[in-house]
Amino acid sequence: FAESLDGTILTWNRGAEELFGYRASEVIGQHVSLLLPDGGDSEGEAVLLTVAAGDTVRNLGAVRRHLDGRSVDVSLTFSPIFGDDGGVMAASCIARDISERVRLERELTRHATHDLLTGLPNRGLLDDRLTQALIVSARESVPVAVLLLDLDQFKTINDANGHHFGDRLLKQV
Repeated sequence: FAESLDGTILTWNRGAEELFGYRASEVIGQHVSLLLPDGGDSEGEAVLLTVAAGDTVRNLGAVRRHLDGRSVDVSLTFSPIFGDDGGVMAASCIARDISERVRLERELTRHATHDLLTGLPNRGLLDDRLTQALIVSARESVPVAVLLLDLDQFKTINDANGHHFGDRLLKQV
């Protein structure tokens, strides 16, 4: 799709219809903020200023709103559209759905930082958070406490009753 330098949607193609759910008649003439989850866009003005200067903005990760209200993670590329006088008259925007990639990245991050069985933060995340807390504690003279819980004879319970039982016990605790 294309938008004017003030953010008004000028053209809308089939790909944009499929990605965002709006028909051309519903968006042409509307401000691009229609696609923003909160109705505002802090980076939008900076992007349009860059494009107005004749430069391209590539692979800008953003979240946009589909007609049905759900969020769509997109990669945006903005390119200047030049008029007959050689000046920039509008911006072309190519939006690519990266929702699945973003979902997988979040899932990988969660798997790297949380126990798969309980969903609780793992030792690596604990170490990171504890280090941060100790730094803040030293800087601001705020005490830090750590509580350690130990399940007495868990190995015996787990071995005697099976791992399935042990897993259920861990989840409950």
